Amino acid sequence: TLQYGQRATREQPKRIELMDGQQFTEADIVLPKTSAIEGQLLDEFGDPVPGVTVQIAQVQMAAGKTRLMPMGTAQQPAPSDDLGHFRAFNLPPGDYYVLALSGPFAGPETAAGFAVTYYPGTSQPTNAKAVHLETGQDATGVTFALEPAKVATVSGVAVDATGKPMQGMLILV
Repeated sequence: TLQYGQRATREQPKRIELMDGQQFTEADIVLPKTSAIEGQLLDEFGDPVPGVTVQIAQVQMAAGKTRLMPMGTAQQPAPSDDLGHFRAFNLPPGDYYVLALSGPFAGPETAAGFAVTYYPGTSQPTNAKAVHLETGQDATGVTFALEPAKVATVSGVAVDATGKPMQGMLILV
């Protein structure tokens, strides 16, 4: 969003002062090109990881605390492609954090066995590195390895109060 006379959001807009009966017809506003973040997701061996959802987030105040909040206005990318590539676009200037969500955090079709991983390749949000974007600038080469997570299998039989096996029930772990 820009006002008349701005080329970037941090600039002061120009004030239009008119005398009685004066007309002003040249209030053109040139909207800047938006920015994008693109890169590749790799596994611990350096191989591409397809099917991982990437989320773009910013530090914001929420409920009285500074928190890492997902960007709702940015075009969130589709899951990483067969080469592990992702691209998030329509981003205004600012500092952004890139999160790779896999397994239960992203959906049943996504790669499993990885923790939520923040760029540049950490599962600890405090070690995440921001990607800075200027107006119309694309950040390319945002490549990082996902952090492996321990996986486990849970099996058993769900029974009702009488000890009989339950049929057609959804069990969440």
